[in-house]
Amino acid sequence: MVVAWRLAFKLGVDMARIKAAENLETIREIQDELKIIKKRFGTIPNIYKILAIRPQLFCHFSDARKTLMESSGVLEPRLRYMVAVLVSRIINCHYAYSWFSLGLRQQDVSYDVVSAISQDFRAAPIPEQEKAILAYADKLIRSPFSISDREFERLRILGFSEEAVLETTMLVGFAETFSRMTLALGIELEC
Repeated sequence: MVVAWRLAFKLGVDMARIKAAENLETIREIQDELKIIKKRFGTIPNIYKILAIRPQLFCHFSDARKTLMESSGVLEPRLRYMVAVLVSRIINCHYAYSWFSLGLRQQDVSYDVVSAISQDFRAAPIPEQEKAILAYADKLIRSPFSISDREFERLRILGFSEEAVLETTMLVGFAETFSRMTLALGIELEC
């Protein structure tokens, strides 16, 4: 599969559709958050440079990312990043996949496991419990209308609480929004 950014690169097309905010250091409302982001990632990711043109959206997005991906929650961080990697791969968003894969690798998950999850999570060398939550995430992206009570019951039997299912559902929504936003806006991966 050829993703849009690769095709654009080959054709010499500039994919950025919205100009990033200039002089980030002059946008008073986001200064504290910029310091946190730079410390966390070592740089200011391009998605934040775009979001900075609307500081309120920047802050909401950053809060959602921290809440869903980094704060203490019901799901282990490893599983959170697995869900995000899967969602970004289904949507075929290289930008989101790259960032979420990095987060998963930082959870001491090998490159081979990250690759296996993105290719066919059902065959990945991970526990059945993790495969079950990934199957739920997969179905939530591909055909949410077909999720049945049986699937919820299976998750309960495997030890997932209602809070864990809710958190997974929110993670899928966040990863999907992140992926679709970067694709639509043509946000390029940092070099």
